[in-house]
Amino acid sequence: MNINYIKSVLFHKLYYIIRSEHGSISFHATHFKVLMKNLFIGKVLATGVLTLSFLNMPHVSAADQVTIGNSPDGTTTGPAYSFTGKIDKEEPKGKPEITPNYTFTYWDMNALGPKYYNSKYLIRYLSDSWSNASSYTWTKTNTASLSFSTSVTADATDAIKAQFGLTAQVSQTYALGTTIPADSNKLSKLTFAADVYTQSINYQKQYQVCTTICSEIIYGPWEYTTYIEPTPQTYLLVSYK
Repeated sequence: MNINYIKSVLFHKLYYIIRSEHGSISFHATHFKVLMKNLFIGKVLATGVLTLSFLNMPHVSAADQVTIGNSPDGTTTGPAYSFTGKIDKEEPKGKPEITPNYTFTYWDMNALGPKYYNSKYLIRYLSDSWSNASSYTWTKTNTASLSFSTSVTADATDAIKAQFGLTAQVSQTYALGTTIPADSNKLSKLTFAADVYTQSINYQKQYQVCTTICSEIIYGPWEYTTYIEPTPQTYLLVSYK
């Protein structure tokens, strides 16, 4: 028995109790007693299901986990100039409209290892090409966004952010412009870096279509990825080839 199925059944009991035949709302004392009884039973069942779910958590070997690289091979960096950016707030998403024909989506996800802190993680090169520059001046706003080691859909990204409480984006502005010295005897590029958190996870999408009753839950494949979460600690530095 799946905990999400239990929640769905209880939700639909509530939905069809309060929705009358003509679309008006009615809610009687007898309905409330029935609902409370179902919620109590659901709570007891959910406790048992949570225990069983933990015992049946998929096992992933070290060979299945993803290793993320940083700077490309053959490059070095000069001194890092540190800045503190701001976390960009996301606009809250509206709640979906619940109708008699509705697809409920659930997500099952797990952390596959510890959460690591990585300093001066390469976000992007700010120069188009390698050159023998003696300095670089930068005035534009830089952003570091949540990313993944594999391709992750938009709805899965939202679910992962919510599950693990992740920062979506950090912005860094340079009010008066910043000049970074460089060694003109070497080919170089101006580089934007940030301290990031990384963690390997797996996730599975589950959904069911509900009309007067709900269909069986449909299970998607287990997917594996590593998230790369930016922190406000950012850097400008010069990479040499």
